[in-house]
Amino acid sequence: MIFALQIVAVSTYAGGGTILAGLLNVDRTSAIVITGIVATLYVSVGGMRSVIYTNVLHAVVKYLGILAAVAFGLSQVGGLANLRVRVPEAMFAVDTVGWSQIFAWMVAGIGAVFSTQYVIQAINTVQDGRTARQASFYCAFLLVPFGIGAALVGVCAAALLPGIPAIQALPGLIARMDDLLAAIVVAGLAGSLFGTISALSIGAATLLFKDFYHPRRLSEDGTSSLRFVRSMTVLVGLIPIPLAIFAPDILKVTFLAKSLRATLAVLVVFAFYAPRFGTPRAAVVSILVSLVLTIGWFLAGDPGGIDNAYVALVIPLAVMGTAELRKRTTLRNEPVAAP
Repeated sequence: MIFALQIVAVSTYAGGGTILAGLLNVDRTSAIVITGIVATLYVSVGGMRSVIYTNVLHAVVKYLGILAAVAFGLSQVGGLANLRVRVPEAMFAVDTVGWSQIFAWMVAGIGAVFSTQYVIQAINTVQDGRTARQASFYCAFLLVPFGIGAALVGVCAAALLPGIPAIQALPGLIARMDDLLAAIVVAGLAGSLFGTISALSIGAATLLFKDFYHPRRLSEDGTSSLRFVRSMTVLVGLIPIPLAIFAPDILKVTFLAKSLRATLAVLVVFAFYAPRFGTPRAAVVSILVSLVLTIGWFLAGDPGGIDNAYVALVIPLAVMGTAELRKRTTLRNEPVAAP
């Protein structure tokens, strides 16, 4: 999970920095460094509960920003009907990227939401299960129009600015806006950026504290623990910066992180619904093997057109299944005690 969250931070810094480079008229490397440092300082002064409160405000501003961008883009191209005429039909087709890729993204996305540390932390801060379920459904409901809106912004940019790189779609559209509208959209972008980075950093720092520091320092006071969490928050915020500068395709890096969390989701399902299946050792082996092979498969360019999400999904099933077969074979071969 720590690796997955750091990979998401790499793609977030790379994407946010690339967009801000165009808005601030600075080079991409400088923009990524600025983004990382400012975000790290921003997160280090708060905690998980403060992140949740600020993320609510971020979400509102982000939603307003994307709605403003969609409205502006459609007005510039003359409406949705005219937009369909001006761009290739494939931009409105459901299966342009292929159903195999769509399903792989679904596997990675569902697994990521199901097992991600900061999602679990956020859910655990509410007062009861009913509130957690309601919040989860509200988030799912709100994400659908937001995703469609973000896609429309890209399609509008393709019509208005033919040949523009995908990462420059939003900055290109903002450059055509008046100052007030541009400010609203940029504020939404900043809200999205800082909201994501704060959740990633707090989640990774909490895992380092709970799983590695706290079990060995039970006798230490709260001040030492707080100092460790804050120092780790700064560390996990800074580590992705140099990696983000050299990050390849941002979308693919984002879904690599989701793929890694799909392995954890499989193990969580086993823990809830088949806790005796496999062994704890096999679960740890699944995580380590998935970390190496899934990233290796990604770096190899997904050989045979097989997305790395499928690799991350199959590995825990194979390792846990093998462990279960061995366990049953061992039990079957054990001598039966005489009455």
